[in-house]
Amino acid sequence: MGGMFAEGLILGLSLGASCLATCLPVVLPLFLAERRAIKRSIADMMWFLAGRFAGYIGFGAFFGAVGGAIPISVRTIITAIAFIVLGALLIFQVFRKPKPEEGCRWGS
Repeated sequence: MGGMFAEGLILGLSLGASCLATCLPVVLPLFLAERRAIKRSIADMMWFLAGRFAGYIGFGAFFGAVGGAIPISVRTIITAIAFIVLGALLIFQVFRKPKPEEGCRWGS
């Protein structure tokens, strides 16, 4: 049990910088745009992030329980089918003919 927690913690810490780089430029101006004290903005941002974290926990717990209820033999088949479908989609993307872009042509 402790090993799973440690793995999750390390994964969260390793992805934290990526999340900060992608989310902070959007979330920070949103909270700082309103005319209020910096402490209040930081507190609101922390509540927002805590709610987001709780959502991830709930989502993971729900689908972990659903996945745990499915027998391993069925999960293996579902996983294999998903890999085949996703692989086929990747191959399709390589060979599809791109559509000409419409709209504003920036460089022309």
